[in-house]
Amino acid sequence: MEFKTRHDAHNFFNFYAFLAGFEVVITHTTRTTSKKRNNEIVKVTMRCNSQGKEKARKSLEQEATEIDKDIGKQLVRRRKTNVQQKLDCPCVMMVKEGGGI
Repeated sequence: MEFKTRHDAHNFFNFYAFLAGFEVVITHTTRTTSKKRNNEIVKVTMRCNSQGKEKARKSLEQEATEIDKDIGKQLVRRRKTNVQQKLDCPCVMMVKEGGGI
């Protein structure tokens, strides 16, 4: 597909993501190195916000035994956080400028 600007491409991908049920994040931008083009953005990579692999965690029982051995205190439950779950989503869109388009 061809778009006139990268903002048009971003709007298209956002609309597609809305219909598919995920959110878009710009993960990488590439800029020019020439002095004539003044550091313009040439390439943008957009991905699903749940891309990436989740880090392996220790189970609560293993952490509890380590805490009990080291400190000798009672088991304290960790509070819940609002961390985004990573699902290794393969959805990617790369926008690259070529010939003014």
